[in-house]
Amino acid sequence: MIAILVQTGLKKVVIRKKSENLNQTEWEELNEKALSTVQLCLAIMVLQEVLMEKTSSALWKRLNSLCD
Repeated sequence: MIAILVQTGLKKVVIRKKSENLNQTEWEELNEKALSTVQLCLAIMVLQEVLMEKTSSALWKRLNSLCD
């Protein structure tokens, strides 16, 4: 899944590395893209466990905790 985020340029959003030249609106749009990209890669059972997360970084953190 991380490969998809890298290929789409969204990995920085998931790891919360905001570029200084992005305004808040652009950052929020990138976060929505990253969030939906990760969600589309998940199986239904996993998605049900993390659907309440509203940011891509929170979703990523939750997925990591489920795998531990």
